[in-house]
Amino acid sequence: MKNTQLPITRLCFAYAMKNGEYLNDYIGSAIRGVFGSTLKKLTCVTSEKECDNCLLKTNCPYVTIFATLPPPATAKMTKADKVPHPLIFEIPSESALNKSEKELRIGVTLFGNGEKHLPYIIYAMEKMGERGIGRDNKTQISLIEAKQQQSDDCWEQIYLPRQNLTPAPANSPPIPEMPEKITIILQTPLRLRRNNKYINQHNFQFNDLFSVLLRRITTLQYFYSESFKDPDYKSLIEIAKGIKIEEKDLNWKDLYRYSSRQKKKLPLGGMVGSFTIEMKGAEELWQYLWIGQWVHAGKATIMGLGRYKIEANDLTSAKSELPGAGSYK
Repeated sequence: MKNTQLPITRLCFAYAMKNGEYLNDYIGSAIRGVFGSTLKKLTCVTSEKECDNCLLKTNCPYVTIFATLPPPATAKMTKADKVPHPLIFEIPSESALNKSEKELRIGVTLFGNGEKHLPYIIYAMEKMGERGIGRDNKTQISLIEAKQQQSDDCWEQIYLPRQNLTPAPANSPPIPEMPEKITIILQTPLRLRRNNKYINQHNFQFNDLFSVLLRRITTLQYFYSESFKDPDYKSLIEIAKGIKIEEKDLNWKDLYRYSSRQKKKLPLGGMVGSFTIEMKGAEELWQYLWIGQWVHAGKATIMGLGRYKIEANDLTSAKSELPGAGSYK
């Protein structure tokens, strides 16, 4: 089995937080919004309200990173208005977001050639703190440093404010040997739809996750990786349909985001918890499940939703948590 090639650049931004009382428990929507508006302010030279008709859209960092349009000669998603972003945010869980603390960590993961826009992303992540985050931008944050994951728990500092940027090349995460049994832990709400209805903990099946994960990973490969070949989708989906969940401890978690445009809260909930599956006969699925820990699955992935991790007795490495400021090795 050939490994799924999707080079990944995983970053951690550590901020000094002046006041956290205005932050919601889940701030992914606020981070996404202020990052996007900051990036556009820093990079847009035409001041067009809409990007679709802009003369510079094919070379614009904002369009490529945040308002991602299908390339003119695309063979995938030909009827789509937008394609998946080359980045997602990794937001602290409620347990990590202590409003009395003076530090905030935000993860950013870039896919494939999205790394070529790293200087713009670093600059926008630094400048957005000056604008403030949360409702009405009341929480002021100041960038301390940016780190990049090198391998497993090894993180290296690559940027300090007003100093040079020293990133390492993107790398595809190595795929370990497949365990006999795995537990998938849904760390942030997983929002999946079937027949135009959201799937809940009662009717969830393994294929609900794998089918959207397969589509997401292969789409990211197509748009952002240099080497891509369509897998046998039908065969993979048939294998996934045969995988039964052995143990399940899932529940629905309600989250909300505030829409500045609509001036109201909108639902953003999904499934959290864990489930266990036997992997016998699922060798062709394993690489996608493993890479999925970095790309997330379902709706609102750019905000940090759909994040999961895999645990097993005989796994020797896994995706690590974000490091704290000054803790790089």
